[in-house]
Amino acid sequence: MKIAVLLSGQLRDWKISSKIFKLWNEVNREISYDFFLSTWDDSYRGVDSKDADLSMCTASQVILYEDFIQREVLMYTYLLKRNNILKNRYEKEQGIKYNAVIATRPDIMIAPRILQGLERNIKNKRLGQRTLFISNGIIEQEEENKHKFFMDDFYVYGHSIAVNAFAKMYDDIIDGRLENRIHVTPATHIVNNRINNRSTNGFVNPIRYTNVQLLEDMYNSGALKDMYTTSIQPEEFKVKYSVGLEQYDKEK
Repeated sequence: MKIAVLLSGQLRDWKISSKIFKLWNEVNREISYDFFLSTWDDSYRGVDSKDADLSMCTASQVILYEDFIQREVLMYTYLLKRNNILKNRYEKEQGIKYNAVIATRPDIMIAPRILQGLERNIKNKRLGQRTLFISNGIIEQEEENKHKFFMDDFYVYGHSIAVNAFAKMYDDIIDGRLENRIHVTPATHIVNNRINNRSTNGFVNPIRYTNVQLLEDMYNSGALKDMYTTSIQPEEFKVKYSVGLEQYDKEK
């Protein structure tokens, strides 16, 4: 079983997040994850992306920042488009077809439960060509007398064809068909293109610098690998991680 993972976005604390991604291929030998990465030629906390170790990636690209891409959502959708092209090209060159594709960000902690759910959905043939599985799904709310759609910016996964459609957000923004707004843009794009969406649950959060030491200690002790191997997340881990997120929110 082969799964492509599209990591699109700024490299934040890549040293620890890349270690966690590597664990995905160590805990279940029945599944092979190929990682594709698209990021900007910039820096985060004094670390330049062009100096980062990207050897774990099947293919990667560090893209020169363009002045015309000013807004965060536009920046992400552009990287996602480029990354998806990278994955499709690799599929064609290697003569392979991925069983599923995950589109996410480089600075993310995705729980083993979510990966197990993806595996079950593949085996049970639930990945339709017009269906995306989304963290907590899409919600509809009324804002300024208009109906708006919202979703988390953590991950989506599904059939390669469904992710291909998702990756066309950038073109829709440029053509004026989409509002360029975080949480709203991807949800609206999915609804407008009549892509079915299904909610998934499980621990998922960005990796903030306030979480790095906890993750490094758990990685070095083997606790992180045990967590992915057993698919059991101790409550103590969730509490400590939440404390780090709260600290980040106070400091930013």
